[in-house]
Amino acid sequence: MTDKEFAAIHLNWTQTIDVLCSNGFSQFLNNRTEPEFILWKNSSYEDLENISYFYGATKSVIIDEDNDWVLKIPFCNKSRDYCAVEAENYKKAVEAGVEEGFAACYFLMEYEGAPCYIMEKVSCDEETVKSDFYEIGSNKFSGEMNEDEIYSYLGSMDSDEIIDQLLKFYYDEGFLKKVNIFLSQNKINDLHTGNVGYRGTNLVFVDYSGFND
Repeated sequence: MTDKEFAAIHLNWTQTIDVLCSNGFSQFLNNRTEPEFILWKNSSYEDLENISYFYGATKSVIIDEDNDWVLKIPFCNKSRDYCAVEAENYKKAVEAGVEEGFAACYFLMEYEGAPCYIMEKVSCDEETVKSDFYEIGSNKFSGEMNEDEIYSYLGSMDSDEIIDQLLKFYYDEGFLKKVNIFLSQNKINDLHTGNVGYRGTNLVFVDYSGFND
């Protein structure tokens, strides 16, 4: 990313957060906990045009339809800043040559004392991931099992196993070996169907800070 591109992203998100704060978002920024985010998310402010909100165990996520980068803000009542961990993990992924499998992530700025991070926007939908898994799996095993056996076999896998299998459909063995070593070395766990998305036609991780609170 060039300095000019970063500056544009910085300006766009600053302007968006300005609008959010004019509608009460400062309350969350000053008390960055999951309950505070849920309280704000469930308020009338959720109806702001083109903006949607999500959250996980460690961070909030804000998506602007007109912005190619997603905003992430960490919850402050966790053992660490998991967004900072994610940004550092992406830097390490680039150094290790495995960044192809990860949505890009960078520190953006502090806004009213709250650290803000950006992540490359990719297409995320857990049901699409599962459907993709069944479609590709069905094609792969069509010559070895009948339809009922295939769906029984695929249906026996949990979310983690689905990702393990699905990655094999998208990446070659050599690259996946490097990725798995990288994940292990950096203690990146909690990888499931809700933590991946699609960059074009390629499957990538979108939440890779790990979780050990």
